[in-house]
Amino acid sequence: MAMILTALVGIACIIGGLFLVMSPSRTQRIAMRKVNRKGLTTLFFLRGSITLLLFLVADRTDFPILFRFLGIVGICKTISIPLMGSRRVEGLLRWLFTFPASVLRLAGGAVIAVGTFFVWAVT
Repeated sequence: MAMILTALVGIACIIGGLFLVMSPSRTQRIAMRKVNRKGLTTLFFLRGSITLLLFLVADRTDFPILFRFLGIVGICKTISIPLMGSRRVEGLLRWLFTFPASVLRLAGGAVIAVGTFFVWAVT
């Protein structure tokens, strides 16, 4: 079951990355609308679940050390969400979206690559 969920996370990354590649401005509008208390709480639990999932599937993949490392990075990112608060997250998003569209599209390509790796690693 954890393997299937990890593959679904990978597919979600691929879809999100495609969305960023195709329309960076629309992605910015959606991201800025979600920066509120409810959105950050959802992000906290979603990111925590994905981090737990990475630890659960680590032993069943060909890259257990990498998946554990990504889990540790995920723990740090999950803990930072409530520490930052919505004002700082909004400022961080504003800064991220000051980059040119080509850089944002490149970041979307990286997200697609990570999602593809997740799907490949667990299948």
